[in-house]
Amino acid sequence: MPAITAVQPSKLPAGATTWIAGSGFTGATAVKFGNTNANFTLFNDGAIRATVPAGSGSVLVTVVTPSGTSNGKAFCYSGTPGATIQAVQPTSGPSAGGTPVTLVGYGFTGATDVKFGSTSAPILANLQGKVIQTTAPAGTGTVLVSVVTPVGPGCGIAYDYVGVPVPPSVDSVVPDEGPAGQQVTISGSGFTGVTSVQFGVVEAGFVFVDDSTVVATAPDGVAGSLVDVTVTTPNGSDTLEDAYTYVPAVTSVVPDEGPEGQEVIISGFGFTGATSVTFGGVEATSFMVADDDTVFAVVPAGSGTVAVTVSTPNGDATLADAYTYVVVPEITLVEPSTGPAVGGQDVTISGSGFSGATSVTFGGVDATSFIVENDTTITATTPPGTAYTTVDVEVTTPGGTATGSYTYTLFAYVTNQTDATVSVIDTSDDTVADTINGENFQGPAGVALTPDGSKVYVANSSGEEVTVVDAGNNVVTGSLITVGISPYGVAIAGTKAYVPNSTDSTVSVIDTATDTVTDTINGENFNTPFWVAIAGTTAYVTNAANDTVTVINTATDTVTTTINGTNFNSPREIAVTPDGTKAYVANNGGTTVTVIDTGTNTVSGTPITVGTSPYGVAFTPDGTKAYVTNEGGNSVSVIDTSDNTVITTITDAGFNEPRGVAVTPDGSKVYVANYGGSTVSVIDTSDNSVTTTTVGNNPFGVAIVNV
Repeated sequence: MPAITAVQPSKLPAGATTWIAGSGFTGATAVKFGNTNANFTLFNDGAIRATVPAGSGSVLVTVVTPSGTSNGKAFCYSGTPGATIQAVQPTSGPSAGGTPVTLVGYGFTGATDVKFGSTSAPILANLQGKVIQTTAPAGTGTVLVSVVTPVGPGCGIAYDYVGVPVPPSVDSVVPDEGPAGQQVTISGSGFTGVTSVQFGVVEAGFVFVDDSTVVATAPDGVAGSLVDVTVTTPNGSDTLEDAYTYVPAVTSVVPDEGPEGQEVIISGFGFTGATSVTFGGVEATSFMVADDDTVFAVVPAGSGTVAVTVSTPNGDATLADAYTYVVVPEITLVEPSTGPAVGGQDVTISGSGFSGATSVTFGGVDATSFIVENDTTITATTPPGTAYTTVDVEVTTPGGTATGSYTYTLFAYVTNQTDATVSVIDTSDDTVADTINGENFQGPAGVALTPDGSKVYVANSSGEEVTVVDAGNNVVTGSLITVGISPYGVAIAGTKAYVPNSTDSTVSVIDTATDTVTDTINGENFNTPFWVAIAGTTAYVTNAANDTVTVINTATDTVTTTINGTNFNSPREIAVTPDGTKAYVANNGGTTVTVIDTGTNTVSGTPITVGTSPYGVAFTPDGTKAYVTNEGGNSVSVIDTSDNTVITTITDAGFNEPRGVAVTPDGSKVYVANYGGSTVSVIDTSDNSVTTTTVGNNPFGVAIVNV
């Protein structure tokens, strides 16, 4: 309980600073001048500095803390008229009154009354206006004593009534049973200044509310025991016998949801000697008492949200709605089950128990995105993966993890000119995985993929558009891109696609980020431009009608030079070596391939003799070999690029006017489009054996993403 011993100075104007001395000030919540709160600073348990609030006359200063309100000390506002009491003897007396009291001060002349608070006391003697003798009336607490003169009550002094100490009385504890740690309300009287609360002989934490209420937290105890509760104050102690019974309790189950068979931690009190643990009335598969506060249990079969009960010799402890059963997920189908290594494919995962799914992974990699459609269906977009590998597809929910499978592959895209379709070949087994149809194609010829493999660009030779395909899902995306008339080839570098328009004798430049034409390169340099290949910042365009190759600076999209000579003969396709140092041109009007040095943009060496009417060129990833399709010879020539000699010529009954050609990124297979029929020949580069895959009519171009 706080106590004030002095207020100095004790007479000041409003706004001045005074010091309050005493004890028990820690945690002070208010300083009052009469009934008015003052701003204050607590320096320590025995010192407070306060700013005098607005007021007048004489008032009592008190300090309020969580443990109660202090005694009062007198304070007088400067300028208060009337008598001033400087001392009182004695300073206190019994509540019943009757104590002779002497007041010493000045300005007592003409005094008409003496007040103890609001109660009058007789003036027995007034000596020279400086000393008054009186008798204290009955009263309680601390009161302000003042001498009343014709000008007012003046500046008074404090007087303390001392009553008979009232010991505490404990009437009830609510609730009267529970575990250790439970909060209880203790009701009674005389709790002011409470210093201790005990359950049995164990100290409890408590909060003083008011003279009749204390809130306490049951300390550690023994389940099944009945203990007394004792409240102690400066005026004594009181005990309520057999006031609180310790009983077992379950406070939490962690985790609080999951499948059967999951191990959980049950926390609470009074578990020693536990004889059973149940989930919704069903015995746990197993359990172990770790200590009085902890039980480990394995969840039995069940469903819904259930109560968990721990039974002990001292009673049952139950926590309602403590555990929610969650179904273990199961995957029954991933469709499609095969997709591109570049990712981006939308797949449907079917099964059960998908509600609340938190993750979907492919080979341990998070899906690019996923949506839980319902408890049996998830749609997900595949992340990139490694070609020709089968990975686990995992769906994780609160009920566990379900596993399926998905195979990453590489697709070869084949344009079928007459059918106006694009066949998609799975290069892992050389079967047609998909056929892209629609009015979006008109004589599709050249085909190319973006560097990341996400989009396929198809030049429509019978029209004046380029079609864009979403490689993740093999569907046409966006609108057709209008270019020039009769585009055949297409090549992509960075975010630009270059499309030669054979009838217009122009080259269109497409921004692959927006799929819009950003430039059209014109000039007398083009004459039936057919195919295009890119080396660094240079694009090479074959001109089928005048036996030349036009060179374009891709940084400025301007023509820099034209490579002429007798070395070209109705050039068709052109390809650049992987290191970018050479470009090989198939001369369809003869039997040769011309090599261009890209460093000087001049013809290098003499043309390489291959088969009749060479058409397409493609390189192995290491650049050591070039595969050339011979349209008129129904063969494929293999060139050693180190010395530009033909090391073998592959023949097969399946070759039929071969045109487009592409090599897998690992160099193990070569895909050849047989324009004279409806097949693609697949060459195994380890032994040059050939197999055939049926596609659409008049297959023209082939492209495989390089990943």
